[in-house]
Amino acid sequence: MRAIRDAGLDLTAQCGGCASCGTCHVYVHDAWQTKLKPADDTEDAMLDVVEERRANSRLSCQIELSEELDGLTVTLAPGSAFV
Repeated sequence: MRAIRDAGLDLTAQCGGCASCGTCHVYVHDAWQTKLKPADDTEDAMLDVVEERRANSRLSCQIELSEELDGLTVTLAPGSAFV
């Protein structure tokens, strides 16, 4: 979430990383799916209420960046960007 904001993209991320709003919803590109830790119960529950959830949906605030994730590619989901 912070990396997206630092890149200058308009990500709402209203709750600031607490996994309680779903406004940092992204779609993780397929090549990266297996490199991420699975969503925990809190994130999964929040993803149940986001707009247009897909199999590759994640809350960007719950993705911990590491060297292994260098180059991670995501797409902002509907409702995650400022309007």
